[in-house]
Amino acid sequence: RFIASPAPKTDSTIAAIDRLYAPFLTESCTDRTLATALKGQIARRTAASTRATLAWMHGQADPAPWLEQVRQCDERIRELLGQDLHLAFRRFEQTLPDRERIERFRQQASNAAAEFSLDKEQRLVAALAETRSRTTWSQPLSRRESITTDLSSLFHPATLDLYEREETALIESFRPRLESLLGIELATQLHQFSVNDLRSRVAELRRLTASPRVEG
Repeated sequence: RFIASPAPKTDSTIAAIDRLYAPFLTESCTDRTLATALKGQIARRTAASTRATLAWMHGQADPAPWLEQVRQCDERIRELLGQDLHLAFRRFEQTLPDRERIERFRQQASNAAAEFSLDKEQRLVAALAETRSRTTWSQPLSRRESITTDLSSLFHPATLDLYEREETALIESFRPRLESLLGIELATQLHQFSVNDLRSRVAELRRLTASPRVEG
């Protein structure tokens, strides 16, 4: 959600939402009309967040209108789902980066697909979510919230440095739990993959946001 890319086409965005949000949509949001409305709001929010970040990075437009649209989409999602289902939705959304990282790992590690059962993946995602919820973060990126304000602070080099340190600390502290869930061999592979994935993500954020407006 934080790495800018060209504004996605609606069809491809909905297809990505269908894939990424499938566990929530099939288990918690089974009403088709509600699911369609929810996916529409997620697509609008994704596009607005991307455009806000691009506008800020390139200095060609004021990102504020797009940030306001993100806020409005979040509010509409809250209204659509109601209090309890919205809480479940927010908890699910905060696991998306972990789910995506595990999926990339499964695609790249030759033995992961065979050894990484759906049950193992679900237990791992739940354990990561529990660990993250008990962690006190000193910067907003790790809280995995929508971008609604202050992009200069969000992408400031000092914020990115702190993000990398705190996420690295979580990866290292989670390793014993990882080994208990997956076994030493697979856990070692996923641990190293997670370290490398974080480094790549931070490097990309630094490259994309390198600008005099965030150097001060």
